[in-house]
Amino acid sequence: MTDEQCGHIKNNGDPCEYTPKYPDGKCGIHSAENDQTSAGGRPSKFERVKNDLLEAAGSFLNIKQVANTGGVSRSTLYKYLDDHEEFSDSFKRKRATAADELVQRALDPDDEIDIQFARFLLERSFKFIKTERQEVDLNADVDATADVTADFVTYTPDDEDNH
Repeated sequence: MTDEQCGHIKNNGDPCEYTPKYPDGKCGIHSAENDQTSAGGRPSKFERVKNDLLEAAGSFLNIKQVANTGGVSRSTLYKYLDDHEEFSDSFKRKRATAADELVQRALDPDDEIDIQFARFLLERSFKFIKTERQEVDLNADVDATADVTADFVTYTPDDEDNH
């Protein structure tokens, strides 16, 4: 890991600690390299950061970390995905490929990746949903030869605040 920092003085007076990625020695947030302007007159960073975002999308990072790698916020990343169809398609392919690679590594008995860690990454970085199969005793008048499927949802105390 490098000790280089962007060094741009932020609004709070602290220097930016992101790694410089551009010839002007600044990170994606503070580089003045791109002089394109959007409709609002503000410089557009999309063309400058899209390759960094796509590269990060192909890793095991979560969405916020992917956005940070490109020097943009998560909401800006979502805006780019909404506004640029080709970028969005490439981004989705990269994320799917990374998730598939993680699944394959978890299934490979010769790979040293911890299965619990792989599950954690799939849930956190790729929004995979954990499912379980449970057997229950059912006392009812039903045909015992037919399969019965029930969805179980587990709530945490934090979920109750959202209802």
